[in-house]
Amino acid sequence: MLLTKRQSFLVQLLEKSHSYITVKELAQKCGCSERTIHYELNNLADYLAENSKVIEKRSGVGVMLTEHVAKNNLTKTSNKTSLHKRRVEIAYQLLFQEKILSYNLLSEKYFVSKTSIKRDLDYINNNIVSLNSNYQGTFIEQQPEALFLAFFRFNEFILSHENKDHVVLLKQYYSSEIVDFCLQELAFFLDKNQNAFAYNDSKNILNHLVIFFFNLNKGIHYTTTQILSKNIRTKTLFSFMKMILSVAKNLSIELENSDVDFLVQYIVFNKSSLIQENENYYHAIIKNLINKMSLIINVDFSKNQFLIERLSSHIPSMLERLKNKIMVKNEFSHELKLNYPEMFNAVIMATEDVFPNIDLNENEVAFITIYFQAALENILTDKRKILLVCSLGNAALAFLQHRFNHAIKNTDELTAVSYENINNLALEDYQYVFSTLELNTNYPYHKISLLVSEQEIISIINSHDKVKSIKFDNYFKLITDFNNKEQILTYATNFLAQRNRVSTDFLESILNREKIGSTDFPTGVATPHGAVDRVYQTSIVFIKNNRKIKWQDYYVDLIILICISQQDLKRSRVIISDIYNIINNQDILNEIRKDMENMNNNNY
Repeated sequence: MLLTKRQSFLVQLLEKSHSYITVKELAQKCGCSERTIHYELNNLADYLAENSKVIEKRSGVGVMLTEHVAKNNLTKTSNKTSLHKRRVEIAYQLLFQEKILSYNLLSEKYFVSKTSIKRDLDYINNNIVSLNSNYQGTFIEQQPEALFLAFFRFNEFILSHENKDHVVLLKQYYSSEIVDFCLQELAFFLDKNQNAFAYNDSKNILNHLVIFFFNLNKGIHYTTTQILSKNIRTKTLFSFMKMILSVAKNLSIELENSDVDFLVQYIVFNKSSLIQENENYYHAIIKNLINKMSLIINVDFSKNQFLIERLSSHIPSMLERLKNKIMVKNEFSHELKLNYPEMFNAVIMATEDVFPNIDLNENEVAFITIYFQAALENILTDKRKILLVCSLGNAALAFLQHRFNHAIKNTDELTAVSYENINNLALEDYQYVFSTLELNTNYPYHKISLLVSEQEIISIINSHDKVKSIKFDNYFKLITDFNNKEQILTYATNFLAQRNRVSTDFLESILNREKIGSTDFPTGVATPHGAVDRVYQTSIVFIKNNRKIKWQDYYVDLIILICISQQDLKRSRVIISDIYNIINNQDILNEIRKDMENMNNNNY
């Protein structure tokens, strides 16, 4: 069963909850009705059963996910094959044996209903290979390039459910001779080109090689219309081509030029490091991206060697994939967008500026987000920048500084200044700002007394992200009554353009951003935003639509349009963070909705 985003999110909520959770609470978090939740829970029953789980329901209490152990396991006949094994066998018959299979034949063979067989075939169709059918039955009829991808998905499917050695498992389905020769030549290649692939990449390359030669051995040849960029035709790449020729010679297989070109392209697009010899070609791009992200997040990423290495490996392959319209799925894109929205949207803002003529999809944005989020957490773990402002004299400042030094980590960096010197500092350079008096700033800070305890300091720092104040100096509120997001966004951007806050083509940049991936959340909120170079004055627009509309994945009635100008990029992390503090707080959302419903005018 292929889950929808809502179903995936619902399963995630159930798995995280270790106690009963009410349907009402699930509905609020998913941004839908309680009736829809009941409907989705019923639809999920089969999927959960396949994974040995069941939804336990208690009237007046709620629902909870529990492990399910069948009571009659010992009485099952040996003829009844496990669900996974059955699907592997069916896929094997279709892919490897090229059989035409009927519902009746499969139902009788596996002692299951035709409904179960239909689910099996639907699963194979959605996750491994597109199926065809006629009056005789179900079969596969694909071009060589599509078959290549289907075999790769089959390999991923069997490898994800088995604990056996990678090579041993491949030999169960492919010729041992092919696997051995591919493994041998790949080992020789890696020995001479030690930085060509990461470990996981090497496993994928072996998969590609085995499938490639398995199909060639059956007389299936490949074609390609794409041409590799000159800047990635490296010595290592030519060495890889020689390896392909060597395997073909050992297996007595005749290669065509298009065969080699096809495989090399897939390898290049498979996130290998074969393209890293031309570092100068990409160095400027990666440096620009890191500088832009450093500005937006307000953290210096330029010296993070791990990040530089990861981006140097990823960006060239990514650009080749996008250029040739090859999609690579990132299973964590939806989860990253929900759990790290600040970083996810910061990456979108940065890449729109660094790659102005390239449409990045949500999967590629998610990959870059992973690298920057990991780098950020590494930096924040090592050192936190804390500013202490005191207006009570040098003695009081020294007293507070001593108390803070006992409360914070040794790796933290504390700067203590008198109020008179605060104008010489940029508050945005600090993650935590403490002051004994009110500060004339919109940047979040914590007002403390001279007698603040060490425990209070620790508590404030630990809960910093949760209690951060939410302040916007340039925001508007609009009440709308439209049927779709295009109408809402057109109205809002016209409103801003008339006030000379955005350009007249700002709407176009928002709609282009929406194509990258969804900006809506289960809480019934959407956060659209456009290109910074089309914003004249930073503005935040709260829009309350009188009816819920389908945005992309969820139904939405509250829209927060984010417009950040080029000159305010350094503040963007704070702005985005404040907005997502709102999104993650159901009480605040309810207050905003209630407040806007009571508005007499349609904007202010």
